[in-house]
Order: sequence, then structure tokens, then C-alpha cells
Amino acid sequence: MKKILLALILLAFSFSLFAVNRVVNPGFESWSDMYHADNWSNDSSAVFWIERDNFRLGGFYSLLANILTQDQTVCNVYSDTIGISPSDTYTFSTYFYDNDPAVRATMYVRYFDSNKNYHSASWSSIYTIDNADWQLLTKDFIVPSGVYYAVLGFRFYDIEASWDGDGYINVDSVYFGNDKEVPTNIPPSINSHTYSPGTVYE
Repeated sequence: MKKILLALILLAFSFSLFAVNRVVNPGFESWSDMYHADNWSNDSSAVFWIERDNFRLGGFYSLLANILTQDQTVCNVYSDTIGISPSDTYTFSTYFYDNDPAVRATMYVRYFDSNKNYHSASWSSIYTIDNADWQLLTKDFIVPSGVYYAVLGFRFYDIEASWDGDGYINVDSVYFGNDKEVPTNIPPSINSHTYSPGTVYE
């Protein structure tokens, strides 16, 4: 009986580890050019832009956000639309490399109804900190009733007390999913939520 119970626990644990990641291009491995990540969009101007960077947590690339403004409303990166289920809970996690005291980043989710009309947004209250290591931000989001689509977002902020005119943050290994969704024949991705950071590449 104990062996059966242990097997069931391990099975449940393995399901939670390998839940489906709903994000397309979660590790920013695919780019149409140096400044446009496939399946992602961003505010783009002379004071905020993204680019492909060889400094990464895993894979070959990460996304590098360049912040040259204190107006955070124009400093957003966001995913393609993702199908979700109303009232379900989804985990949203991302690795950031923020070794810059002038800026910080956070995550948010924008919700849309069945006709893809905007419904509402939910923001994480957790921000990156100035740190010489990759850091993982993670938050569970409960989908409101009547919501069937989501867009994931990152927003980048200046830190007024230490603002020096510019800031830079790398983003890698995005995950969005829940443990109800278990793949049948999908191998785990090195850029998924289950990736254990080892060597940081430059």
C-alpha cells in the first residue's frame, strides 16, 4: 500500500513538473531580425527597445530590454494572445537578469473575453532587484469568469533614486500554464519552467 501511495505522489509531482507551457517562443530563441522576437511584441521608440542577446540563461539567446526613459508606460513587452480557461489558476514565471540599479521589472496579465475584447488586467506586486545572478519571478494568476484569452506582459521601470539615464534587463525562460494540462508525448523544454539554471552563457 505504501509503495502504491508513493507511486501516486511521484506521478502527481511529475505531472506538475511537466505541465504544458502555453507560451510560444518562451526562451526567445526565434527572431525575425535582431530587434523582433517571434510571437512577442513591444513598445518601440528611441527610448525603449528590445534586442536579441547572446547572454542567456539557457538555449542560445535571451531578450535584452533597453530602457532610456523614466516613462514606464512606454516600456512594455507582451506575448501573442494565449487561450485560457475561465476561473482556472495559471502560474506565470520568468527569469530576469537585472544587474542594474537604475531599473527594475515586473509581470502582468491582460485578460480578454471570448470575442477578444479587453476585460481587465492583473499585476504582480513582485519586482526584480539589482542582482548579479539570474532571478526568478513567479506568481499565480486566477482567471476571472468570462475570460478566455490572455496576453502576458513585462513592464520596465526606472528607479528614481539611482536613475542615471539608462538601464538594461535580460529576460529568458518564460512559463505560463497550470497543472491540469499535462502533455502526453511532449518532452520538457530547456527553456520551460522546469529548467534548473546551471551555467550562465555569455
